[in-house]
Formats: sequence, C-alpha cells, structure tokens
Amino acid sequence: KQWYQRRVAITAGGDWSVCSAKCGGGTQTRTKTCTNPAPVDGGADCQGDAEESRPCNPDACLKPVDGGWSVFGDWSVCSAKCGGGTQTRTKTCTNPAPVDGGADCQGDAEESRPCNPDACPPVVEDLGCWKDTGNRAIQPLDGKYPTLMDAYWTRADAYEKCITVTLTLGYKVFALQHGGWCASAPDAENTYKKYGGSNACGANGKGGTWANQVYKITN
Repeated sequence: KQWYQRRVAITAGGDWSVCSAKCGGGTQTRTKTCTNPAPVDGGADCQGDAEESRPCNPDACLKPVDGGWSVFGDWSVCSAKCGGGTQTRTKTCTNPAPVDGGADCQGDAEESRPCNPDACPPVVEDLGCWKDTGNRAIQPLDGKYPTLMDAYWTRADAYEKCITVTLTLGYKVFALQHGGWCASAPDAENTYKKYGGSNACGANGKGGTWANQVYKITN
C-alpha cells in the first residue's frame, strides 16, 4: 500500500492590529495560520513566519498644548428676588482646549456672588375693623418711638411708620385708629377681637373713632 503526502498552503493574513503609537512611528502586526489546509498524513508544515509587521503613523507627534480658560459668561438670574440670594457664572477650558496631552485648566470653572441683599417687603394681611375702648384691645405704640411722636391725626405715612416700628420690635399684628394712631403688641393677635367687630373704620385703611383697622405681617 502506498501512502501519499498532501501538500499544504498557508492562509491569507488577518487584519492589521492597532498601531502601537498614535504618532512618531509605531508598528502594527497581522498573523496567518497553517490551516488552508492544515498538514495531514505527514504533510509538511507551512514554511516562513506566521506574523508580519509594518510601520504605521510615522508623522511626528505635535507638541502638547495646555488648556486655557475662556472669559466668564453672563451672571445667572439671582436665586432670590429679595432678602439675599446667589448668582453664578461659568467659564470653559476652551481658550484653547488641551491638545495632544496638554494639561487641563487649573482652578474652578464657576464663581458666585451675593445678590439682591435688600430685605423683602412685608406681606400684610388685612384682618378687618374691630372695636376699641379706653382699656385698649392692642397696646399703643404712639408717643413711645421717635417716628410716632407727632400728632397722629395729621401724620404723613402713618401706615408705613406704624409697620416699621412693628417690624423693628419683632411683632406681627398692628393696628391704625382714628386716622393714624398706631398700636401693636406681642400678643395682639390674641387680643384684637376683644370688643368685637366694627364698621366705623374709614376707607383709607387708618381705622376710625374707637375702631382699629388691624393688620397681620405674614412673612
């Protein structure tokens, strides 16, 4: 019986590998296998190298460029309309952006500042018109503070002056009577209804004769 040897051939090379360097010259390789067909019945192995290489990305590497900050953008809208808020603005690392391994920008990309520091105006609820007597439902402030020393019946800005003193004292409920007389107390919310409701208050919001126009600060 006579045996025959089958000749073998090497496969075509596979895909090239990723280059070992992005610039400045690198190497990439590809391999082939002795399987087209594989040796059988004592056939000879493939001759030559199973791997080949070639140069790649020969262009010189660019010099790294460090990043630089842009100018700041516009300030954001203040976080509060009154009573103190914060607004911010940002900048970006794009002037220039880092290139080829250059360093990122250092420091913060955002800064903030306070805004609208003025106190918020009081929010006031009108509690209506209520009777008063000589034994006061709400204790008077008139005659006790510099802005309330003048004749109340001719006082300019009577409402503003009364609420200002009330806020300064930290009270919440105050009343105007007879055109400008001012009253407030820490317990006024519990006592202003002492003598019942009244219809004697004027349309100007400054109460009437023995009638308190009562207000409550709600903020």
